Amino acid sequence: MDFDIIVIGSASMDVFVKTEARIVHIRGLSHGQWIDEQLLAYPLGSKLLIEQLTFAPGGAGTNVCATFARLGFRTALIGKIGADMHGRMLLDWLDDNAITFLGERGGQTGYSLILASQASDRTILSFKGCNNELGSIDPGATGLRARWLYGTSMLERSFQAQERLFVLAKQQGIRTVYNPNPYICCKGVAHLRTMLRHTDVLMLNTEEAGLLVGNSAGPLELAARLAVHGPGIVTVSDGARGVTVCAGENGDDERWHIEPAAGLEIVDTTGAGDAFGSGFIAGLHLGKTLREAALMGVLNAEDVIQTYGSKGEPVSREKMEARLLAEADNPRHEIIGL
Repeated sequence: MDFDIIVIGSASMDVFVKTEARIVHIRGLSHGQWIDEQLLAYPLGSKLLIEQLTFAPGGAGTNVCATFARLGFRTALIGKIGADMHGRMLLDWLDDNAITFLGERGGQTGYSLILASQASDRTILSFKGCNNELGSIDPGATGLRARWLYGTSMLERSFQAQERLFVLAKQQGIRTVYNPNPYICCKGVAHLRTMLRHTDVLMLNTEEAGLLVGNSAGPLELAARLAVHGPGIVTVSDGARGVTVCAGENGDDERWHIEPAAGLEIVDTTGAGDAFGSGFIAGLHLGKTLREAALMGVLNAEDVIQTYGSKGEPVSREKMEARLLAEADNPRHEIIGL
C-alpha cells in the first residue's frame, strides 16, 4: 500500500491530571546552563484531590498522525506498542482513525502523566517503555512507498532504527522531516549528524536548537546555524513569541516569522509542537507556499492549546482551507518577511 505520510515515532497512553499545585521560582542548572525556572510544588506527605482526570492516546507519533489522518492523508505509524491493555487501546484508536500500524508489538506500552498547573502550562512525567526498543524495520523489496517520512524523537535502539529508515528514505527520493526533543538534542550535533544530513525539514523549539548549536542566538541565527548541517527548511518556535521558518542552504533564501493570534485562551500546551509540525508538513504536502504552510501549522497549534489534551478538536481539510481563506481576508496573525 502507498502512503502519503509514514510517521516513525512514539505511542503512549497519556493521563492528564488537573489538581491544586503551587508554582515556585528558582534559579538552577539545566544541561550545564544557569536558568530561571518555574516549578510545580506539591506538599510533601499530603493527599490531594484530583479535579479532572482524562485518559487519551499520546506520544508524538500519534499526535502528528492524528493531524494527517483528519486531513484525509493515507497515514501509517512505525513504532513499538506494548503487548498489554494500553497497547490494545492504542491499536484500537489507530484503527478508528484509519491509521495503519507498521511497527512492532511487545513489552510495556509507554505512559505519560501530565500535571496541569494554574499557569495553563504542564509538567510531564514520561515512561518510555517499549518506545525505546524498536528493532530493525524491514520495509521489504518495495521500500517505504510514501511521499514523506516524518520522524519524531526516538532514543536508544529505536533511534538507530530511525537512522536506517531516514537513509533509506533519502535513497528512494522520499522527503524527510525530523522533530527531535531535548533528550536527544542534548547529545549534540555529532550524535545527530546522520539524521541531519538525511533531513529535508528540521523542526525545533529554541531550547532544542540551543542545545544543538549554542544558546546565545535568536531564532533566525539558530535556524541559519542548523541549516548548514543539511536540512533545506528549518523552523524554530519560541512559545508565545511565535515561530520562525527559513529555507535555503544557509537558511536565507526565504524567511518568515509568524506571531500568534491575540487573545487566545490557553488551556493546555501539551502537543502544541507536534500540532505545528504536522500542520506545517500537511501544508507543504498540499502544495502550499512556505508562508501558507507555516500559517497552517500555527493555526493547528492554536487549536490544540485551546483545548485539554494533545490533539485538539478534529479539523477537516475543508475547514482548514476555509480558515486559511478567512485569514487572508481578515488577518489575525502578524506575518513578517525577514
